[in-house]
Amino acid sequence: MFVEFAMLREQPALLVLQLPNGQPVPAGATATLVATGEAAPVGLRGETYWPNLPLQSEIEVTLQGSRCRIAIHRPATTDPQPRLGPYTCALRAAP
Repeated sequence: MFVEFAMLREQPALLVLQLPNGQPVPAGATATLVATGEAAPVGLRGETYWPNLPLQSEIEVTLQGSRCRIAIHRPATTDPQPRLGPYTCALRAAP
């Protein structure tokens, strides 16, 4: 008897987000992958985990009525789960 398992190659990454003053984006902010609408919470130290981050993507960060957009380019690496950044997020009041 054989059991088949679906194989899916994912590209996880941990993004580090910071404010223009170098402080981490506060925990509790939400990061959203613009192309898909997939959202992830921002945790301590401005870190947000993505189980499958595309090579080119745009992330929108929202916090208490403010937001910013960050272009992400995932570099070629053999690291199975790279820690990318820090990326600077200049939060501005949402229109």
